[in-house]
Amino acid sequence: MSECSTRLREQVWDLGRCSGCGGCVGICPADALYFDIGEMHPRFSGYCKQETDGVSCNACNEVCPRLAETAAPVGSVLRVVAAKREVPISQQQSGGAVTYILAQALDAGLLDGVITMSVDRFSQAPIAVLNTSSGQLIESAGSRYNWNAPLLSVLKEANRWRLSRIAVVGTPCIVSAARMIAESSHDLVVPYGKMIRLIVGLFCTESFDHMAFIQTLAEKGISTGDITGMDVKGALVVTLRGGVQQKLPLAEFEEAIRPGCHVCDDFSAGDADISAGSVGTAGGWTTLLIRTKTGEQFLQDAVLGKGLLIEENVDMEVVGKFEKEKKERS
Repeated sequence: MSECSTRLREQVWDLGRCSGCGGCVGICPADALYFDIGEMHPRFSGYCKQETDGVSCNACNEVCPRLAETAAPVGSVLRVVAAKREVPISQQQSGGAVTYILAQALDAGLLDGVITMSVDRFSQAPIAVLNTSSGQLIESAGSRYNWNAPLLSVLKEANRWRLSRIAVVGTPCIVSAARMIAESSHDLVVPYGKMIRLIVGLFCTESFDHMAFIQTLAEKGISTGDITGMDVKGALVVTLRGGVQQKLPLAEFEEAIRPGCHVCDDFSAGDADISAGSVGTAGGWTTLLIRTKTGEQFLQDAVLGKGLLIEENVDMEVVGKFEKEKKERS
């Protein structure tokens, strides 16, 4: 084991703290870290530039959100709005506002790539993807509640394509890692950080391991091939073919929760430029917490596109309740 990976092993992996964000995999200059299917943390290939070539590195530790010296602060909020696409798409989550904002930015040339999760429509297995067109992005719309691929590992693909204006969309742990990458002064991390122009966080109570998740569904007689949508609002709401919905208590999925989720107390992605979720608004709308001037500018650009409806009617007490409950559980 190298000095770099030893720290990750001892302080993160062996303690079940890994979030699975893929930040360390995405920026490792030697491709020494990788995920095997079903693993809860990365594996080390045995080759490390620092150990083998004497190149000062330590980049993987630089971007791990579980190695941050202090807990992520509660993010500031400049503005709170409810938003939805004027013309909905079939696979959108809540109001589809995040998809619209990002699609508009791609079409306007403000972004040249969006890193997000897509999904295998039959198995419901999430897949990390780099979207370079609005059409591709819309095809992968919708939230994922079960983890399967380290999202930020796709940064390497963005770098190979020489993209320079990308957005990252993910849960709070992914957002924290993306923010650390974006603000890092480490020579080997800076090229990746410069690519990141927008960070969008998704409200998250917890994430599920894919195999354990589908096994729990199967025990309840639900086939992933019949699922057309999922949402979490105090319970897991599964929408099946024909529009039939089943509401399942989250407690029944306790064994499927990724171990790393138990140390996370961030519900609303405080490190994001824009945080988004369905909590706090009526059905068909998305709650948007605009946290930075960058987030506000991307929102305004989307509003000028005349396809996004916004209003001020958001129940922040409900959002605060979810935030408090997650902090108490972690």
